[in-house]
Parts: sequence; C-alpha cells; structure tokens
Amino acid sequence: MIPAALLLEIQHQLSLSAKPKFIKTLGGGSINKVGVIECASRMLVIKWNSPDLSDMFEKEAKGLEILRGAGTDFIIPEVFGSGRSEAFSWLVMEYLPEAQNLSDIRKSDAHFGQSLANLHNCFSTHFGLEHSNYIGRLPQCNKPEKNWPVFFWENRIKPQLETGIKHSVFDSSILNEAAKLEQLAGQLFPDEKPSLLHGDLWSGNFLKTKCGETALIDPAVYYGHREMEIAFTKLFGGFGSYFYDAYSECMPLADGYKEREPLCQLYPLLVHANLFGGGYTSQAVAIIRRYRS
Repeated sequence: MIPAALLLEIQHQLSLSAKPKFIKTLGGGSINKVGVIECASRMLVIKWNSPDLSDMFEKEAKGLEILRGAGTDFIIPEVFGSGRSEAFSWLVMEYLPEAQNLSDIRKSDAHFGQSLANLHNCFSTHFGLEHSNYIGRLPQCNKPEKNWPVFFWENRIKPQLETGIKHSVFDSSILNEAAKLEQLAGQLFPDEKPSLLHGDLWSGNFLKTKCGETALIDPAVYYGHREMEIAFTKLFGGFGSYFYDAYSECMPLADGYKEREPLCQLYPLLVHANLFGGGYTSQAVAIIRRYRS
C-alpha cells in the first residue's frame, strides 16, 4: 500500500487536480517499493524509498531519457516527475502493462536482439558518461576514459572491491589478488568503440508488451564495452536463443568471447555481493582467482 502522505506529495508536486488513487503494488523490486497509481484515468508507476535516495531516482530518470533518445525500437517509459520530502523520495513514470501470452515469442526475442544491437551501435568517444549514477542502490562511477582497461579497473572493479572490503564482504587481500585484472583486460578485450549500454540488463529489467515489443526499465546506463552487457544477460538467464542469434547476426562478438565472459560478469557479481552477500561473494572471488593464475 502506498502511504497516503506520499500520494498527497505527488499530487502537489505534479500539480494534479485530484489525489492519485492507489491501484496495486508491483513485485520484483529488491531495492525500492513499487506500485501503480491512477491519475485522471491514466495508470502510472511510482517508485519510492527513503529521502536520502532521491539522487538515485534523479539519475534513473536521466538514464531513461538517454535510452529514449537513442533512437532504437525499445519502449522506454516516460518520466513524469521525481521528488523528495522529509519522509520519502519518489519517481513517477509511465505504466507499461506486460503481455501475459505472446503469440510469437521467437519473433519478439529476435526483435529484442536486433534492438539491443542497435543500442550498442550508439557510440561515444569515451567510456563512461557525463555523470555518475547507480547500479541498484550502489554508486556507479562513470568518469570518462578513452582506455577501456583503465575504465574497467578504476570505475568498475576496484570501487566494488573497496566497498566490499570496507563492509567486510571481502578480505582486504582481494585487492592484491585482483591487481593484474587491468593489465589482463588490455590483453583480452578486443578494441571496440564505447557502446551505449543499459548497464543492468537482467530479466527483471525488461518486459514484453502485448505487441511483442521490448520495454527497458531500471537502467544503469554508460558507454562501455558491449561484451559487458551480453555477459550480464547470461549471468541469471531469461534470454532466449533467438535473442542471441539475432544480436549476433547484426553485431557479431569478436573471437574469444567465451574466455572473456566470466571477466565481464565479475562486475555485476561484485555488485550483488555488496548488495546481498551470500554465494555472490564466493563466485566473484573464484573469477578473480581464475584470471590470477
């Protein structure tokens, strides 16, 4: 149930003529509370959390706008507003109903793969972004770098290891064990232009509309090496073979990708270890030690 005070806050901030009506809560969110509200016969999604996380919602709104401006076939929810009060921070956006039964899953998955290839064909001169953002509720540094191995180590792997050490998720010795990953990334990754990435692309962050189109939500956007995105999709499952076939037909991966895949998956595993602990910690350590030898 959405707190009544929050609904009044949204009514005031968005200059609505009547207080929004709560419809239902939505599952799947591990960081924020999510629900559906009705405003003037229009269905909207609201995400809310404590007031200290307002910057996270502002950066999410920016990420959605970047994806909307990329010119792909993805459906990206429109953002209507965000705000902060003494008790809450929140984000209101377009509600996209998810299809229950698709008549042609193969066609839909293939279109998804083609659309992701089109997104990855949006290039920048630097890895990173003009602003930092979040992945989950963890800060994600996007300081621009021309060199992918430097960006990979300085903005992705090292900060997560330092966060984990600070909160006793990892032993302090892990930094020394992982020290050669920057050099190794320079040896293993193919030289490619920085691609626009969703940044947090697992099965919980996309949905299929009734027309079979794919909508993307909860981005952690940046310009990065596209193999990071593909490896992320394979970490938790939920992406069909037609998706990968269509992507490969449009934008084939360089030789040796399988050797690099665990290295690409290290970053999201470190994030999950810092957020949730458990087996993610041992998985991340195993990958570091695999490439150390």
